[in-house]
Amino acid sequence: MRADLDGDTLAVVWAGARGTMLRLDFGIENDSPVIRQMAVANADRSWKPVATNLQPEFLVTSGVRRISQQQLTPMREGGLEITPEVIEKEKWKVFWDAPLRVPGVAGVNPGLPRKADEIRRSPATYKAAGCKVTTDGARIEVSFSGLTMGIFSGRLQFTVYRGTNLIRQEAIAKTDEPSVAYQYRAGLKAFSTKDSRVRWLDTSRAWQKYEFGGALNEDPVALRARNRLAVIETPGGTVAVFPPPHKFFWAREIESNLGYVWYRMDDKDTFSAGVRHADYEEMYTGPTAFPTNYGTSASSSPGNSPLATSPCTTRPPAPGSAWRPTST
Repeated sequence: MRADLDGDTLAVVWAGARGTMLRLDFGIENDSPVIRQMAVANADRSWKPVATNLQPEFLVTSGVRRISQQQLTPMREGGLEITPEVIEKEKWKVFWDAPLRVPGVAGVNPGLPRKADEIRRSPATYKAAGCKVTTDGARIEVSFSGLTMGIFSGRLQFTVYRGTNLIRQEAIAKTDEPSVAYQYRAGLKAFSTKDSRVRWLDTSRAWQKYEFGGALNEDPVALRARNRLAVIETPGGTVAVFPPPHKFFWAREIESNLGYVWYRMDDKDTFSAGVRHADYEEMYTGPTAFPTNYGTSASSSPGNSPLATSPCTTRPPAPGSAWRPTST
């Protein structure tokens, strides 16, 4: 593994799965980090671009976390005094709370009705002046400071791992606001539509594809994909996008595929792809300050077949905590 600076481009090269040599070229354009090249090595050791001039995309949606009457009723019946400290401790364990539903259902939570201005949808913006490279055993981390996403601020980070084709992209940020519930969308934009397509296995195990011959998309198109995996096939190879598999999800009342990967045709020449949380079903919260991973993971391959996923973690932030949207 190595990271070399050539002018204003940082080239990260590593040995991936089955000895495949991989390369990411990073740069900064208009204060924003970009992946100038995602490439795999040919047999003659020349580089074959899988995608070029990619831009990270993150959107965080935040609301207000409230305790539920379902929690408060047995506390009162048991003689517990309901203090602000008790509410602060117990509201993070709530089951009946829907921070994006306005005005909410009377009697379910205290403090209703919800107001529309509680909900904030904030795309990431960047003011990057440079990057920091860190090695940690069999991985390299490249981070760019100057990230802002509404009430969150922090940095953008990419991580690659020796022996795998995994690239992890994270927004590592912090908020000091209280009672924050949030969800996110993450991905990469500016893939070329020329001779490219998106493929996925639907829930009935049938392969589906989209080849960007239709109308433009104002919003992401959610895919109910088996294994929560979407495959981007380009003339140079394949990029598979998927959410962090272990802590992106948690125990649910019912198990439904809500469409966790997406694509979006932005114009006739470019499209985007990544991972998402369902609009009304899932919101992160957290009572303590610790790092959180958000985003997507991706594997890059020289052929037209996805590689195996690798584990990432997702944890909830809280006032003063760091959170990480991940996307690769």
